[in-house]
Amino acid sequence: MRTREVPVKRKYVAASAIFALRAFSAGISGDVRQQITLRVVNEDGISWQIVSNAENEAGFILGKAGVRVEWLNCADGFVDWAREERCSQVPGPRDFDIRIVVRQPRERHASALGLAVLPEGAAEGRPYAVIYYPVAEVMAQMSMADAFQVVGAAIAHEVGHLLLGANHSRTGLMRAKWTGAELERISVRSLRFSSDESTGLRRAIAALDHPKLAVAAVH
Repeated sequence: MRTREVPVKRKYVAASAIFALRAFSAGISGDVRQQITLRVVNEDGISWQIVSNAENEAGFILGKAGVRVEWLNCADGFVDWAREERCSQVPGPRDFDIRIVVRQPRERHASALGLAVLPEGAAEGRPYAVIYYPVAEVMAQMSMADAFQVVGAAIAHEVGHLLLGANHSRTGLMRAKWTGAELERISVRSLRFSSDESTGLRRAIAALDHPKLAVAAVH
């Protein structure tokens, strides 16, 4: 699986309505200091049961790293500021967008399963991730893993990039390209973040509450 950063301006995919709101955690105490919100947009009508199962898989993997996830399943479209649903609210510092698509995303290259878009500055938009579902289906057909398991692991992988940056690891969940060994581990829920990556995720989440500020003064 190839994942890359795109340090250029991108439009934020807004959401106009909320379909479901839930929280999932695994192996953690529910400490909100390590909690993030993932705003999932199912752009091409993929079964919401598949999406829900994928969210459970991603939540399990992130939970093992000590990260609690609150899931917002949102509709694609424009924000309706008159509505009070969470999907219509301005994203907070711990909110990240995940787009699951069937049509080839314009950011995609080669046979990438997912990618994380990491703008270089606030003026260039917010970071987000894209999961290309057809590749997940192909990878599932070539292994013992289900497509929703592949999507869930891909979501966790891209969240890793959103929090830790564009670098990959030589082995494990954050490897750049998954082989049959990684897919086998996905099928039995044993593909995880490393200990160092888990620590990095928790530190990165804590740092989201203390953004760096540029101050201009007139003398």
